[in-house]
Amino acid sequence: MSVWLEAALKDAVELTEEMEGYLLGRGGKPETIQNMELGEWVGLSKPSPDANFSSLFGPKGETLCGMLVCPIWSPRGKVIGFNARSIQQKRIVRFLGAKSGWNPLWEMRKDSARKLWQGSTVWVVEGLFDLFALEWVVPSSDVVLSTIRAAMTRKHIEFLRRFRCRVKMVYDRDETGRRGVRGYTDDTGKKRIGALGALKRVGLDCVDVPYEGGKDPGEIWDKFGKDIRRYFPV
Repeated sequence: MSVWLEAALKDAVELTEEMEGYLLGRGGKPETIQNMELGEWVGLSKPSPDANFSSLFGPKGETLCGMLVCPIWSPRGKVIGFNARSIQQKRIVRFLGAKSGWNPLWEMRKDSARKLWQGSTVWVVEGLFDLFALEWVVPSSDVVLSTIRAAMTRKHIEFLRRFRCRVKMVYDRDETGRRGVRGYTDDTGKKRIGALGALKRVGLDCVDVPYEGGKDPGEIWDKFGKDIRRYFPV
């Protein structure tokens, strides 16, 4: 299955001129776009042998056509799934292979794990376009990882613990993002631990990065472009 998935993405995903222009406009650096193998779903040349894929998206992935596809990489740089986004509306669909069960799900560059072994600081964001924006801010030796939503799983935390990373949380400044970082008390009165508490429990050095100019890094990029550097302490 993993072999088919990797081959399927090479077959069905193309960095069209229109999609490349969109990604560049959202702050994606050309080298990052290439490294992450981002592109537009144009369709499989042959029907998928995977019944689950076909039931979700059609035999050739017909319902994915025109969507932005972001492969999900394992720490070893193998495809374990993908996210597909509509660029007209805020909608994401996901397909995961069998090996995703024991890997953390990040949107990240394929070379991120190699840089982490070298002692890189990690900046954690919610989404792909936040990742694009932060790459204009952080030192080139650092790594930006997206948890894809405002929550860290146990697998994310174990991944960071294994590398003994210094972590900078850059979730959105809205209520969901703040809860994801700081934790909250739910309607039953139970305390839910946030990313800072969970990371500190496993002995990691972590901070919540304050910033201004917008709700999230992607929004700040959309407003100010490369001047985004003004709004983040590095």
